[in-house]
Amino acid sequence: MLGIRRTAQVAAVRRVTYTSPEVAAVGRPAGSAGTTVRTLHHDEVDRAIVEGRTAGFTRLVLDRRGRVVGATVVGPRAGETLAELTSAVRRGLRARDLAGVMHPYPTWGDGPWNAPSPRCASSWRPLLSGVPLEGWPPSAGAGWTCAGDPADPHRRAR
Repeated sequence: MLGIRRTAQVAAVRRVTYTSPEVAAVGRPAGSAGTTVRTLHHDEVDRAIVEGRTAGFTRLVLDRRGRVVGATVVGPRAGETLAELTSAVRRGLRARDLAGVMHPYPTWGDGPWNAPSPRCASSWRPLLSGVPLEGWPPSAGAGWTCAGDPADPHRRAR
């Protein structure tokens, strides 16, 4: 197209069904061989709580190295929320890369931010209280971890 050679990456093609709630997905489905799944139910997403629409979830499918190879979002604005996750699949980003990006608050995009490590989500919020937001959260390469979460595959030894 337009004289530019391109190849299609079928793994990063989005699928959205405009129902109530919306269902959106990209990449490999949950249960694919060699993957793990991280799911965050929307009753833990503050925007969903505020709007009283907590039915739904954000699910990330991760490969053995922690890269996002698939995602599913069920809930309001799922198709819009999927844009960031499509980039993550396309670029081979890790779950910790998603968690290291500051998102506006509260938004429906909070699901992808918290889904990489749901056990950590509740521990981050108190840390933000009274703390200047400059430099928070640390960059993806800073090696941040959640205290007391030895099950997190991205945790680094200190």
